Amino acid sequence: SHANNWLKQSKCICVLNAKRFRLNIPHNIQTNIPLADKNWFHTGGSAAFFCEPTTAQEFQEALHFASGNNLELFILGEGANILVHDDGFDGLVIRPQLKDISLHQ
Repeated sequence: SHANNWLKQSKCICVLNAKRFRLNIPHNIQTNIPLADKNWFHTGGSAAFFCEPTTAQEFQEALHFASGNNLELFILGEGANILVHDDGFDGLVIRPQLKDISLHQ
């Protein structure tokens, strides 16, 4: 019972955090996205914010969003060798989907 109450509270906090930032959310960032289907062990709760940028500009927008809103940031690859906590992640998870990456000096 105590665990269920705590879980309900943590989900509410995640939803409240998403609402707190709603006006500033770029189009490519989603809220309250489950992470269990994004890792090989199928573990974990939801990310408060999640995006899969397909361009460098979308990636940059996501980084600015995280920085501007003082959010913790996690870069997720293919989801191998990672266990996501049942509480999820109260920040921005970026799972890059960029096909071409180039560096400019």
